[in-house]
Amino acid sequence: MDPFSHYMIAFMIGRQLELGRDQLMALTFSALILDIDVIYYLYPDHFLPVHGSITHTFSAMVFFWIICAALFLVWKRRFLGGCAFIGMGSHIVLDMVNTLSPFDGGKQLLWPFDTTYYSLGDIVPYPYVAWVILAGAIFSFSLVMALMHFKEGDAPWRVWFDERRYLKKDVR
Repeated sequence: MDPFSHYMIAFMIGRQLELGRDQLMALTFSALILDIDVIYYLYPDHFLPVHGSITHTFSAMVFFWIICAALFLVWKRRFLGGCAFIGMGSHIVLDMVNTLSPFDGGKQLLWPFDTTYYSLGDIVPYPYVAWVILAGAIFSFSLVMALMHFKEGDAPWRVWFDERRYLKKDVR
């Protein structure tokens, strides 16, 4: 799944749960952190090609959950581990949609305890068609929700960059 959809789905989960700004920050950050392995594409000679493998397991989720919880505990002086867990869980769920594609053979969700590749393609009839429909629907939904929130003055990036302090008061 693409970073935009990961961010927007996490943002919309947070809005539905009526979370505050710090909680939304933890949720959206943790929804993206599992894709830290894309650094391979920046430095292919120094890293193993592991995108979507080791970092997309439940054990990596626990590892990054500890890091995110500690980071937000130090930075925001609040325990936001629950939000981080929800964000990472949404990432894993969304990336399972990619296992329907011809480009993804599955995820080793239980690595290092079990090296079985789990794929929705094994249980869904016509997986390539299902992948196109689901991935397209998720991206389209994310785009429409981003535009709707932006139109309502609740731009999704405001979680990180609150520009309201830079705007002049509306003079009528």
